[in-house]
Amino acid sequence: MARQVITKSLKETHDVARGFYSWLTQQPNGSGTGHIVCLRGDLGAGKTSFTQGLALAMGVEDNITSPTFVLMKKYKGLNEKNLVHFDVYRLENSKDLEPLRFEEYVGNLNNIVVVEWPEKIGEALPAHAHTVLFKFIDENTREITLPYE
Repeated sequence: MARQVITKSLKETHDVARGFYSWLTQQPNGSGTGHIVCLRGDLGAGKTSFTQGLALAMGVEDNITSPTFVLMKKYKGLNEKNLVHFDVYRLENSKDLEPLRFEEYVGNLNNIVVVEWPEKIGEALPAHAHTVLFKFIDENTREITLPYE
């Protein structure tokens, strides 16, 4: 069961992410972990824009940019919630996550962990991770597939 949404602007992508955040925070966490969100899609498909929308929904005031070169960024939201944004495109496999303290971030109930390019570290992801798919249609249009109807 999934829901496909077409967005035609950054604002629409942010709005979809805000709706996803509302849904996500009503879901049970995995046992002893925070929420895990896997974002799959080609370069330029809207993964970081979606993460910006999540950050807005969480009350994060920082500017959200892709952590492509630094691999991970952590942002403080409201109500003691943190957004931890991983971009693992440059990693070879899940063993490369160890210095980034991935398990520690995933294990914190106050964290929402977002992972771009999760296929690079598949075995490190908990079974309860939620996957959002992105498809580039044209310069302004994206198809986003959410894990709920």
